[in-house]
Amino acid sequence: MTYCKIKPVCNQIELNPQCTQTELVKFCLAKDIRPVAYSPVARPSAGGTDLRINPYLMQLAWKHGKSTVQIMLNWGLCKGHVVIPKAANFEHQLENLDVFDF
Repeated sequence: MTYCKIKPVCNQIELNPQCTQTELVKFCLAKDIRPVAYSPVARPSAGGTDLRINPYLMQLAWKHGKSTVQIMLNWGLCKGHVVIPKAANFEHQLENLDVFDF
């Protein structure tokens, strides 16, 4: 920040319940830089655990009548992240829209 001529408005970083990057997110938000969640659903293809079958997230999903993916997307939104999920098909796109109905 001390040598940039134009302050960034966003920073795309890996953010999901498995990779919270708390200090970096705190820094970004303090500087009015929006964190953009890369891999907000923590797909196992990225080398992580498949959080879609995490027992705690599954319990939350059941309690709220949502999918585990919707729980993870809502988690990011509540933390102040910009969340842009990948959706391989139309049904997933529709499911992602439902994340705002909590």
